Amino acid sequence: MPEAAHDGRMPDCYDGTVEKRSRPELVFVVRMWLQGESGSEDGSWRGSIQDVNSGKRFYVVGTHDVSDFIEARLNEAIERT
Repeated sequence: MPEAAHDGRMPDCYDGTVEKRSRPELVFVVRMWLQGESGSEDGSWRGSIQDVNSGKRFYVVGTHDVSDFIEARLNEAIERT
């Protein structure tokens, strides 16, 4: 796959095809939102993480849960190899 341009866009020659990877690849979609009163300092971060490979969605409370979740999945992948 071509490298992204410095501004984050794909080059004009990119045709949208995806190369088959020879190594395991974990892909996640992370969505975060602020729960609580708008403009209040009492809000807390909530979110969801979708494991693109399995399609499963997991919910998190706080940003620390995001890193814990991804670290656990990476360790599982290492154990499977």
